Amino acid sequence: MHLFNVTCGQDQVVVDLDAMSCTCKKWDMLGKPCRHAIACIFFLNREAEEFVHQCYTKETYLKAYAGSIPPLVGERYWPKVTSPLQPPPIKIGPGRPRKKRVKDPYENPKKPGG
Repeated sequence: MHLFNVTCGQDQVVVDLDAMSCTCKKWDMLGKPCRHAIACIFFLNREAEEFVHQCYTKETYLKAYAGSIPPLVGERYWPKVTSPLQPPPIKIGPGRPRKKRVKDPYENPKKPGG
């Protein structure tokens, strides 16, 4: 069991290398060892790459992009849409509408147009 108590400045965190977890939660969220975990890994003379989540490996990357997406044919081969497209309904917000626009703080208050 590889459990470490790491002091970093005024903070103390617990690093568990077996569970690939740190109480700072960066390792848990990203899947890559945080600086506290890397200090523990180097203390054991091990490589940090062993403790990176599997989603960051080359094999996973190649599996994700192994398939291909066929290119689209020209626009004239697209299916025709017969139903008319209508814009969404205008939504009027609650409250009374403004009579004047809100002026910029650096704008001349006596200038016409608002």
